[in-house]
Order: sequence, then structure tokens, then C-alpha cells
Amino acid sequence: MARGNNRNNVKNPIKETVSMILESKGISYDTWLEEAHMKLIFENLELLNEGLALKKELEGNSGE
Repeated sequence: MARGNNRNNVKNPIKETVSMILESKGISYDTWLEEAHMKLIFENLELLNEGLALKKELEGNSGE
């Protein structure tokens, strides 16, 4: 069996543990996850924009 295939069989105890910790602080897991995603996006916004600009430039050059 390939490594990592057993991940599907686990109930996701990490998520459950994190959820319990966050709930004890009055924060829902979904709210925390949304904030973490937004933080990640904003911290990497410049890199994301550069990548999109490069992709657009490469797509424009492929037609020449």
C-alpha cells in the first residue's frame, strides 16, 4: 500500500482536537479556518499577482 492512503480511514482527530481547543476559546473552527485562509492570501498577494501577470505574459507570447 502506498504511503498516505490510510489518511482516508482516519476520522480526522486533528480537526476534532483543534475544534475543541478553538471552541474553548469561543472561536468556531470554520471562522478560524476562513481567517487563516484570508491571512495566507493577503500575506502572499504580491507573489500571487506576479504569478498571474507572468501567466498572462506567457499566454500572450505563445500566440506569436
